[in-house]
Formats: sequence, C-alpha cells, structure tokens
Amino acid sequence: MRGIERPFKSVSENRFLEIFNEIVGSKNAPSPGESALIERARKYAKFLRHLPGIRRVWVCNSLSMNAADADSDIDLFIETAPGGLWT
Repeated sequence: MRGIERPFKSVSENRFLEIFNEIVGSKNAPSPGESALIERARKYAKFLRHLPGIRRVWVCNSLSMNAADADSDIDLFIETAPGGLWT
C-alpha cells in the first residue's frame, strides 16, 4: 500500500490486509458467479476499447476484490482521453 498511510501503524501489512478482507468480504479467488461477471466485463471492455477517446477500462468495487454477491453488478472505471468524456 505504497503512498497511503496505514491507519493502524502497529499492525503488520499482512494483518492489515487480513482485517481489510474481513471488513470488505473479499476472497483470494473469485467464485463461479464472480468469474461469470468478470467474463461479461471482458466482453464489454473489448467493445468499449473501439470507441473513440477510450484509453482504459477497469473493473472496480466489489467485483474487483472478489467480494461480489448475488445482487452485485459490474462496475467499470473508464479512462478517457482529455475532452473525450462527452464525445
């Protein structure tokens, strides 16, 4: 976690990540449902990369942390070229 000061300085980095994972509900590997959502995200990202002004597309929020549940959706973070947001 470079660049971000840890809120619990007395806790080792590994223990901090364990605490974070417990709070968020993330896992080491995606569940079958999460894997299906990730594949859908890849399909849409392949389409989005052909749109003018799109630089990068990331999956974010619960799906990116293997913390999605049955009600989760696919959240994408899309980086555009300067001025490309409103194209």
